[in-house]
Amino acid sequence: MEVVNRTLEMYLKCFTSSNPRLWTKWLSWAEYCYNTSIHSTTGKTPFEVVYGRSLPTLLSYVLGTAKVATVEQELVDRDSMIKELKGKLQQARNRMKQVYDLKHQERKFEVGDWVFLKLHPDKQKSLALRKSFKLAAKYYGPFKVLQRIGAVAYKLELPVSSKIHPVFHVSLLKKQVGVKNLVQHQLPHLDEGGELVPHSEAILDSRVRRKKQEVLIQWQGQFPVEATWEELSKIKQKFLEASLVDKRIV
Repeated sequence: MEVVNRTLEMYLKCFTSSNPRLWTKWLSWAEYCYNTSIHSTTGKTPFEVVYGRSLPTLLSYVLGTAKVATVEQELVDRDSMIKELKGKLQQARNRMKQVYDLKHQERKFEVGDWVFLKLHPDKQKSLALRKSFKLAAKYYGPFKVLQRIGAVAYKLELPVSSKIHPVFHVSLLKKQVGVKNLVQHQLPHLDEGGELVPHSEAILDSRVRRKKQEVLIQWQGQFPVEATWEELSKIKQKFLEASLVDKRIV
């Protein structure tokens, strides 16, 4: 519904930009424009999806054919409104294109280049909710470009243990400049559902907080400054590796 409301709002702005107080008068026409516009997802208009047939063509009015003056004026206003709307929509498209062109950067990589990979995991499967997870590093690498696929995709040389498909859109890649970039080189571990699964690397410290023993864990593929405090009891339940539990702390 939010998308529909935003679309109707855009139509009403085009209709009533010169006189916003008349927006209720053009609401039905905004609804008509939405129901007769082809959606990129379905390839059909909402009218065709609901009724299974195309909408009848809206013919232009020929002056003098209506016998009632009120009807004739209504049809004349309709045609002038549609003509004005087409001009407003074209102006909106031109403005959006100008804004896009200002921020758009053409990215091209050659085979053999080293690039950083930006990942956007939707979920994290961890022991507890990490409030600072959004502040973690978003780029991994660098990785070597093996092949260019099409105009906007590249195949990267990922680690053998990676479960991620090696082909990525160019918008997720950033070319390596210099050799002093501090990023995560190892990709995160994923389960069969594509969710992140953390793996511990070392226990850096311990403490007692609220009568519960906690340990400071450095996670695999992350730097020591990104270590997090976890309850020791939950760590033992989650991880069975003997290397995880430091006997000096326990």
